[in-house]
Formats: sequence, C-alpha cells, structure tokens
Amino acid sequence: MASTTTNGVVLEVPYCIVRNIRNSRPWTLSVVGRDTRQYAYNQQQFRSFPAVPADASRDIFVYKGDVITFGLQAPCNDATAVAWELWLVDPTTGAEAKLTDIAFSQVWEKSIRVTIVDFDPVTWGVTYGIRRFDYS
Repeated sequence: MASTTTNGVVLEVPYCIVRNIRNSRPWTLSVVGRDTRQYAYNQQQFRSFPAVPADASRDIFVYKGDVITFGLQAPCNDATAVAWELWLVDPTTGAEAKLTDIAFSQVWEKSIRVTIVDFDPVTWGVTYGIRRFDYS
C-alpha cells in the first residue's frame, strides 16, 4: 500500500486501487488529482508514474477527489466488457477488498471516467461517480 507521506509521517492512505487493467485493446489511463500543487505531477498535471512500459498488473493508488480516465482507441464492441477493477483500502489495517469491476455499458463507448467522491472510514464505503462516453 502506498501512502502519501512527508518526512516519514503518513498524511493520507489511498482510498482505492486501480488493479487488473484489461489488455484486450490498446488503452490509455490517466489519474488527475484534486490538488495539483500537493503531489508529484508531470507538466500535463497527471500523476507521475515510474518510467517503465505500461503494465496492466501494476497497481495505481487513488485518493479522494482523484479522477481516473480510461480510454480506448476504438469503441468497445462489448456492452459488458470490464476495463479494470476498483479495490478498497482499509485506512486502519491496510487490508484490501475488491469493490467493483469498472465496465463499459454500451458497444459505442470509448471512455470511462471515474471520480472518487468520498470515503467513510467507519463503514469502509467509497462513493464514486462514473461517466461513460464516446470521444468521437
């Protein structure tokens, strides 16, 4: 689990993890944070990831307020195709549990945008908004 830390002090644990990105089609994924001044971002204001080839098995940690955008080069041809899995993180123990599969809902969709809205540390509930659309 990756926490946001300063001088060894944990400021914030991740709310969710983007995991198991499907590789059936060429894709792009970006994570834009709620406060672009607070964390390490590149010049396009995307969170900086290690400079290695895209790896669908790599975990991407997201926090409250982050916007995750997943895009395909061509529309999805399956109305139930899963793009990736969203996992929860317990802030006290660091335990992980699968929340949901983020999937397309129409054959013409090319993009999914998920916003992590809120997290309840007592019930372990994550509120997120999801928007599916076509860029063309």
